[in-house]
Amino acid sequence: MAVEAWDSEDQIVKDAQKYIEKLNEIYNYVLNQAYSCIESFPNLPRNEKIIYEEQVQQYLNGIIGDVDARLDKNEIISFLMEKINEYLSNQGIYC
Repeated sequence: MAVEAWDSEDQIVKDAQKYIEKLNEIYNYVLNQAYSCIESFPNLPRNEKIIYEEQVQQYLNGIIGDVDARLDKNEIISFLMEKINEYLSNQGIYC
């Protein structure tokens, strides 16, 4: 929605809140998927799993701001999961 189409400050806040809730839900879903992948990876010591989980969370924090919240939820999830899987595979973890 273009800024010109907003009728009031309240409308801006409502629209922003909708996108924030959407991205928060997606963020939690993607992070949980990444954690599940790390936890299920065989022969990885517990302390390394914790380190990888912290790293993947930091990585996701860094890329979530580049997401266009107006896109379809599934498109955003696919994009983020692709990035997370690429990041994990670079660490030697394959989901």
